Amino acid sequence: MGYKSGRLFEVPIGSDGKVVVTRLGERVYMLMWNSAPDNRLTTSFCNAVHTALDILALKYPHGVVITTSGISKFYSNGLDLEHANSNPTFTKDSLFALWKRLLTRLHGLCQKGRRDQCLGLALLAYLPSSVETDSMRSRRQWRCHKHVRGHCCQYEAGRQGHPALPTSTPDRCNFENCIDTSKLTYENSYPMPTIALINGHGFAGALMTAMMHDYRIMNPHRGYICLNEVELGVPLKAAMSSIFRQKTSPQTYRTLVLEGKRFKALEALEAGIIDGVGGLDEVVAFVDELKLVEKTDKGVYGLLKREMWRETVAFLDAPDEEVEYKEKVAKQDEELEKKAHQRVKDWEAVKAKL
Repeated sequence: MGYKSGRLFEVPIGSDGKVVVTRLGERVYMLMWNSAPDNRLTTSFCNAVHTALDILALKYPHGVVITTSGISKFYSNGLDLEHANSNPTFTKDSLFALWKRLLTRLHGLCQKGRRDQCLGLALLAYLPSSVETDSMRSRRQWRCHKHVRGHCCQYEAGRQGHPALPTSTPDRCNFENCIDTSKLTYENSYPMPTIALINGHGFAGALMTAMMHDYRIMNPHRGYICLNEVELGVPLKAAMSSIFRQKTSPQTYRTLVLEGKRFKALEALEAGIIDGVGGLDEVVAFVDELKLVEKTDKGVYGLLKREMWRETVAFLDAPDEEVEYKEKVAKQDEELEKKAHQRVKDWEAVKAKL
């Protein structure tokens, strides 16, 4: 498949960054983020990327999504730790929400077998509250401008209770005429394969974000990927660690987490962290070789991924439970430490008698 880039839309990242989405070919999309100086994972960054993914899922034919950076030196430099520590809702509502979207739920709402009919913006009522705009919250009304059976659908719904359906008029068809609303669920969806094109450095949270994709292709000429938490003195949350436990070998997992090794592209390929090396041309060839665009057509791709990565999905779903778990472990550690001190004291007492 050759490709000819065409810009589809962009989403702002704060006041001076943006996510630009282009079409590379039929049902092949590239999502390029650019947030100077190094694409740090902040609330505005994560929410902008999440919004771009939602727009693709709800407004465009499903295929393959490639993410990359508009900054050649960095895919991303990971979390802004100061921002993360000063914003208690960041991890759950922004970072983990984005990761779960990439890992299992990059899809829209649809009726199986009729996914191209009358979806559009009408279904934005189902977007997570974290990516709603103020105008969306004020009215929660959207119009679907795709004509079905010669009519244009209007769909208005709130978040509470069963969605309200408008009545049919000469220029407005009943939504039920187009879509069986009983089948509007996230499970009846057509998820898209995702590929991280790591064009530059990808440290810590950036590598975690890449691991949430289905595939990773890395620039062989620039950049390292690593987990440097062992050098920073920062513990990994359960979901951050489990994705590597599930997607890499025990030896690679140990090297990443406990040694903080910086991997060049060929080393990362040999270790099984990435799936190939190259740039955009190689990624497009990779999509063709694996026929990834076709993988969305049967409607089970996301369900298969959810089952594959059940452990990580569970941790992303319930980050609050991690606090309770850590408190329990801390109490256990305290008891173990007391026993350890007692054993040493007993040993010293015996030694003194000799």
